[in-house]
Amino acid sequence: MNDSTYFLNEGVELSEKQAHVFLLHLDRYDEKQLYNVLSNDEKERAEKLKIELKKKQFIVSRSVLRKVISKSIGQPHDDIAVYYGEHNKPFIKDKYNNKTIEFNVSHSEQRVLIALTLENKIGIDVEKINPNIDYI
Repeated sequence: MNDSTYFLNEGVELSEKQAHVFLLHLDRYDEKQLYNVLSNDEKERAEKLKIELKKKQFIVSRSVLRKVISKSIGQPHDDIAVYYGEHNKPFIKDKYNNKTIEFNVSHSEQRVLIALTLENKIGIDVEKINPNIDYI
């Protein structure tokens, strides 16, 4: 069982008073099994990615996000529509308990961070540290 199995199966309690942050290790996920969770436009987007790591990052992050939201709001993942706004930032128009579902995703190498909350704009970032850089 990997670190997010529980949340993928049970979801989380979404609230404007808290944010949920998930750290995913890509080597623990099989993108071929998660591929069918994607919408048709997400599948098209994934197929356009030529770098395998970028493709896996996209498939895993978007599939896990869809599954967690789906379980959290009691709606099939197929019914969750992701739109794109300014600067191609993804968002969900649908509301949950009259509140917007807010999320952000960041990835670097084999790690993906997902942040999820209600009503509050949220941002998250992950970067691989290069130990060969002299920061001083």
